[in-house]
Amino acid sequence: MLRELRDFGGAFRDLERHVDRSLARLGAPGLHELRICGGVLVCEVEQALSQPDGVGAARLVLGEASGQLSKGGGERAGDCRRGPARRGGRALPESRRELAEGEVPKTHSPTIRGRLRGLFRLNYARRRGNEHEGGRLGVQVETVRSVEVPTRIVHGLGALGRLRELAAELGMSRPLLVTDRGVEAAGLTAPALEQLPHAVVFADVFPNPDVELVGRASAVYLEEGCDGLVALGGGSPIDTAKAVGVEVVHGGSILDYEYDHTPITNRIPPLVAIPTTAGTGSEVTLWSVITDHERQIKFNVGGTPLIGAHVALVDPELMLGLPPAVTAATGMDALSHGVECFTCDYHQPFNDAVALQAIELVGRWLRVAVNDGSNVEARTHMAHAALLGGMSYGTESAGAAHAMSQSAGGVHDCPHGALTARVLGPVCEYNMIAAPERYARIAVALGVKADAVAGIEELYRLTDDVGIPTMEQLGFSENEIPMLARIAYEDPQSIGNPREVDVVGYEEIYRNAFSRGKR
Repeated sequence: MLRELRDFGGAFRDLERHVDRSLARLGAPGLHELRICGGVLVCEVEQALSQPDGVGAARLVLGEASGQLSKGGGERAGDCRRGPARRGGRALPESRRELAEGEVPKTHSPTIRGRLRGLFRLNYARRRGNEHEGGRLGVQVETVRSVEVPTRIVHGLGALGRLRELAAELGMSRPLLVTDRGVEAAGLTAPALEQLPHAVVFADVFPNPDVELVGRASAVYLEEGCDGLVALGGGSPIDTAKAVGVEVVHGGSILDYEYDHTPITNRIPPLVAIPTTAGTGSEVTLWSVITDHERQIKFNVGGTPLIGAHVALVDPELMLGLPPAVTAATGMDALSHGVECFTCDYHQPFNDAVALQAIELVGRWLRVAVNDGSNVEARTHMAHAALLGGMSYGTESAGAAHAMSQSAGGVHDCPHGALTARVLGPVCEYNMIAAPERYARIAVALGVKADAVAGIEELYRLTDDVGIPTMEQLGFSENEIPMLARIAYEDPQSIGNPREVDVVGYEEIYRNAFSRGKR
């Protein structure tokens, strides 16, 4: 075994030498291609190691790759754009050729295909971008942009009283009311059902809804002959309702409609989203986030106005009974949307405006809402902050904090808002050198001087003041950092982060996050 391991290590070193030589020959397109092929190679080695003679099989895989690199040469890297994808002058093996051209090989397992797809999108963005001083990752953004808001917003104290009228306008007579047991126990479903006498109730939603839950809710929708959706609750019921809408219109499983898989081509059934928390902004976002336990990840569905709610019915009175911990976690989630969307490479004037307003509202009112949950003014401003934070999201990705919380949320079942809050400060600290002027503007929105460092210090203070749990309290341990960093790097939310962040960078951010809350 020791000899096999030495041979295995030697194969890695041979491959490393050939890669170093190849790097000197490659231009930007070739470097991109090499990164992608490297991603496939890692997965091929993983598959080989799962075989009975794992070490020997993996050594053969590495030897084959090393041999192709050593034999290749002469052809200029730029020429790889003509004809089939090539590496070092030789045609790539089929699996690597498919991925270099943007296709994920179907010969790999669903888990590996998912990881490769995320790796391809991330490296594609890096290929198009330019690395600037300070580690900035400049994703090429189209000159002509669009802002799509498919959702009518009805808001104000007592707005729930408009539900009957709005449902009728949308042609709903037998909607599926998607909610959870907590909302039901709080007595919030009763006033909604008074206005929807023929509604069918699905109250089995739980935090971080999964594929199976969405399938069960869709089956109820179809069996009961429903003609629309009403989501009542936090982000989980609203995301579930959106996913149900996708399934009942298009068929199949919500897994089929993971972003960048089967496209969503039709509008979901009429949906009225009624938030009972002030955080996710899902009532106006163009996304649904669903958990896949098999892969231990959360994945995105949407990125199109076809999945957006038809009406967001925002009534701050529904939020008066929220416990302080839920108020804090959801409020920090709203703040994270504003901060990441204002600083990401995809920002644009409309999103900047609503993002900054969301940041200002959270900075001014979250502490008040946590300390006095019956304060109607604070609840109203926080409801608006969540709404504006959701509107700032758009159709693109946010950044590293959401890459971390979304990927880690598939490992341990914990509140999304609290986890995002715990990593937000460390991410901003890491990103600050790439966009100091934007972080300085965030500082002003948070009520401190126009200085990036002062703004991040205030962000840390706010996180602690509202009682966000530590990483350990959320269920994570420091020995998981390498794994957490890897899956964060593979998450497509990394695209657009203002500073390029690799696995080592994510490890640095996670170490900072683990140290916080203990000081």
